[in-house]
Amino acid sequence: MTHGDRGMMWFAFVLLVTGIVVLLWLLVAGRAEAGEGEPLPLRRLFDALHQVEASGQLKPPDGDGGRAIGPYQIWPIYWRSAIEHAPELGGTYQDCRRKDYAEWIILAHWLRFCPAALEAYDLRTLARIHKGGAPGRRNPKTLAYWHRVKAELDKAEP
Repeated sequence: MTHGDRGMMWFAFVLLVTGIVVLLWLLVAGRAEAGEGEPLPLRRLFDALHQVEASGQLKPPDGDGGRAIGPYQIWPIYWRSAIEHAPELGGTYQDCRRKDYAEWIILAHWLRFCPAALEAYDLRTLARIHKGGAPGRRNPKTLAYWHRVKAELDKAEP
């Protein structure tokens, strides 16, 4: 086994453990009580963000003049901030091109800047902070973004 293989196995293990911790947190907090067949609110939010950011494409072109990448159009500063908060995620900025990895980065970003909104499933605040960083919840420019996300959420309503 090469050093790179061990690194990837460690990364996969950390992601698995982190996923289990998040799921347990959701269960203990009583938040994983979605109705029969209804996706959890965060899954719906991720799907709406993905639609707004990349029209649902898994390999969209880079946005914002080449400064944002992947299905969630993550900037380098966003990635660095999330990794500072959750270094166990590892990886490189280029890994944000992968939807699964980018979602972990977004979760780490939210856990750093708006854990109360995450716990309360305040989708409006989460979307605005995804778009505008830590001050996004108060930035009037992120309100239009929220309305686009909300329209996607409304389309997905059962």
